[in-house]
This record gives sequence, C-alpha cells and structure tokens, in this order.
Amino acid sequence: MDFLSVHVRKKYLYMTMMAGLIVIYFLIFNEIVDELKEGELIEFDKAVIESIQGPFSEEFTNFVTKLTFFGSLTWIIALISVFSLFLFLFSKKHYAIYIILTSALGGGFNWGLKYIFQRERPDIAPLLSVSGYSFPSGHSMASVILYGSIAVVCIRLIKKNFIKGLLWILALFASLIIGWSRIYLGVHYPSDVVAGFVAGAAWLTISAWMLRYLEYKVPKKLRR
Repeated sequence: MDFLSVHVRKKYLYMTMMAGLIVIYFLIFNEIVDELKEGELIEFDKAVIESIQGPFSEEFTNFVTKLTFFGSLTWIIALISVFSLFLFLFSKKHYAIYIILTSALGGGFNWGLKYIFQRERPDIAPLLSVSGYSFPSGHSMASVILYGSIAVVCIRLIKKNFIKGLLWILALFASLIIGWSRIYLGVHYPSDVVAGFVAGAAWLTISAWMLRYLEYKVPKKLRR
C-alpha cells in the first residue's frame, strides 16, 4: 500500500537532493581550505595562471576587463534593481525579495570568508590593480549567486523545459567566464575562483531550498 502521495515523495526527494548537494559543496570547500593551509596549492595556482595568461595583447586584456565587469558590485546592483522592478510590476514581489536577499546576504557571506582567511592577492603578473583579500573570489561567488538566483526565478515563471535548461546553461557560462577573467587578469588565484564557485553554489542551493519551503508554507495571496 502506498502511504505517501506522489507530491510528498517528490518533496522529500527534492529535500534530500538539496541536502546532499550542500554536503558535497561543504566537503569540496573544506578540502580546498585544508590544501590552502598546507601550502599545497601554490604550484597548481601558478601553473594554471601561466597557462591562462600566456602571451596576451593589450586589446584582448581590455576586452577581458570589460567581461569581468559583469561580476562587479556596480553591475550586480544595477541588474538586481532592474530585474526586481520588473518582478514588482508583475506582482511577483516575493521573487524580487528572494533575489535581493540572496545576493545581499551572499555578499556578506563572501566578506566574512575573506576576513576569516585573509589571503593576499597573487603577485604573478597582475594586469589589473585591485584591493582587498583574495579568498574566495568575490566576483566568482557573486556571479554564481546572482545569475543562479535569476535562473531559479525564471524557471518558476517559464513552462518550457528547453528554455529552463538554456537559462541554467547561460548562468553557468556567465559564471565560468567571469571566474576565468579573474585568473587571466591576475587578481585571483585559480583556487580562489574554484572556492568562490563552490561557496556560491552552496549559498544558492540553500537559498533556493528556502524559497521552495516558503512557497509551500506561505499562502499564495500573501506572496504577491
């Protein structure tokens, strides 16, 4: 006899998957931290930076500098403002609040991690002058959270599976490009970028989990 409805089984399956992902992200981040403390990332970081930078031209560097802007605080604030306004106008304010809180609190999370580890930025042929600590990469982490949270909202508003999949691919591509640009410009170690991706993915998973929970618990009329 089937004691659980299909709906309940799907809910528990989703919760299990989210919990599993969070554990995996934590283990990966913890492994990176352990290797960072033991000084085992130096050769890896150096080799990757040298392979990514290679021979570069001023024109290409200027192009990459423009690419990395799409992970900057200025761009994040602008995109969140426009997207949130759009959601408010179409009576989807709970999604606007979700994106704003996820990005803002995620930024605070990144700041806290940087303060804890206080890793200095690389001095291997930097092509851009920036300040602040290096680990984990703020641009990489913010990109995963921002573009990921927008994708989370969009797949709830769009019915076609093809478009949903495309949105996730675009969010992943944007994050990878921005992370790569930080390595190319010499302002982050590759391990900073990987740690930023992992921490950002963990934060995004937690926030998406909370959004789904609230959508079940809060009456629909109160979420408009």
